[in-house]
Amino acid sequence: VIGYLQSAKKDLLEEGFRIDQVAAVTTSVLRDAINQSEVIEEIKIGTGFEFKVLSGQEEAELISVGVLANQESFKDFDFKKSFFIIDIGGGSTEIIFIQDEKVKSLVSLDLGSLRAVENFGTPPLSQKMVSDMESLLSSQIGIKVKELGLTEVCSDSAFNQALGSSGAIRTISKIFSKESPDGSPEEEPFSLTKIDLIIDSLIGRSSDEIMSITAVDQKKADGILHSAVILRSLVKAFKLGKIHPSKYSLRHG
Repeated sequence: VIGYLQSAKKDLLEEGFRIDQVAAVTTSVLRDAINQSEVIEEIKIGTGFEFKVLSGQEEAELISVGVLANQESFKDFDFKKSFFIIDIGGGSTEIIFIQDEKVKSLVSLDLGSLRAVENFGTPPLSQKMVSDMESLLSSQIGIKVKELGLTEVCSDSAFNQALGSSGAIRTISKIFSKESPDGSPEEEPFSLTKIDLIIDSLIGRSSDEIMSITAVDQKKADGILHSAVILRSLVKAFKLGKIHPSKYSLRHG
């Protein structure tokens, strides 16, 4: 980490950027680390960067700021209606409920793609492993829904649109999608049907096979099935229609 940050700092200075202030933040990885303070101090000594550890709520709030500040970039999405923002990270998943273009409720689940890989292993995953993962997710989501008084929201079909702000969701949107003019996969809205197709296609397959089928790199191949399972659990729990991928997220907030 220190080596990467030193390299990034060097590159920015060599490019001639004038940097007056750096906002350095970290999320789930250090949020849950037992040696959090020691790691932050080592990074500060090695790079000069002083990191702030965001709480799950702070992370969700900044994600919503990044998305809502760029409304003009989204086509065919009605920001005047209530909707959810979903961000599947490595260690946690954030769900933000937006009503009247303001944050109404925030949910942070302690399960992201990397944490799911740690808990359930790298591919191949059996149907039972996927079912066990969904059972765990269903329990976590159900508790959060009740805590935040979102039961009524989840039973109302009017609240059925969502923006997916994470790289995982953008990757899912491109799997089995049409090509854009430059030949790359198109990021397009998708529904539960496509998520089911992806999960069914990847169950029982190794990471190498997943790379071949989806054209993702090794790192994404290890966790894309886990991310799809997390997303399916959320789509079912919140009765969501189409998921619109967003390139705007935490860093834009």
